Amino acid sequence: MIAAHGWDLAGAIHAGLQTGFVAREGQSLYSLSDKPTYEAKDIYEMAMVLIEKYK
Repeated sequence: MIAAHGWDLAGAIHAGLQTGFVAREGQSLYSLSDKPTYEAKDIYEMAMVLIEKYK
């Protein structure tokens, strides 16, 4: 799951999903959750990370 909202990612991480956080302005990770699988500054960078990982 890819999201810019830490709370959504916290739920996905808790459910065992691989996750990606897009650090949009004003958004942050949920402090009580584990870290996401991937992090990027914007959706383009996230796409490049995933393309490199799965090509």
